[in-house]
Amino acid sequence: NALFVIRHIIEHTRDLEKFLGAIWNMLDKESICLMEVPDSSSLFSSGDFAQLWEEHTAYFTPETFLRLLTISGFNIINKFNIVSEGEDLCIAIVAKNCSPISKNIQPPSPLAINNFFSKVPGFLSKAKSKIGRVQKQYNIYVFGANHIAATFLDLIEEESEKIKAVLDDDRSKHGFTLGLSQTSVLPPSDALKCGLVCIIVAVN
Repeated sequence: NALFVIRHIIEHTRDLEKFLGAIWNMLDKESICLMEVPDSSSLFSSGDFAQLWEEHTAYFTPETFLRLLTISGFNIINKFNIVSEGEDLCIAIVAKNCSPISKNIQPPSPLAINNFFSKVPGFLSKAKSKIGRVQKQYNIYVFGANHIAATFLDLIEEESEKIKAVLDDDRSKHGFTLGLSQTSVLPPSDALKCGLVCIIVAVN
């Protein structure tokens, strides 16, 4: 008999089918597994782009989380949804059931499509357009070398080349880069040497 505890790992997984398939193979008929992921329902409802994490590859609601576990060959023994000031959670206790239904990852929930994903193109278009206009007059910096800034730089894609640097007063971050664009992290004092400045603040 064995108890597997998998907390805040699934949302970082790049291949859900292989990862959950490996867990399924490790379980025997007497073993159970507790799985926990962030509940993204509030993210989808509010359209809060600040809740995107560059380390996360999947975002779940209670319904999509349980559906994923079911098609991955698990029997849901119990389930919990926890709402807290820090982070809402989806928790499931599962056992091995039938063989996984391969290559059958279901589409995201209507909540995610209608209230979140459908708004992303418009948001990005406005942000990119604004950056292009501002860059003609100002040197643009992003303040705060954090996950939100990294996500922002990744989302604006080629427009990130118009960002001079990321400013942060934490000296341990200076000299490193942020996001896929590999934008340099510099001390705020460096921005004062460059004439007219526009600073984008990345906050929750």
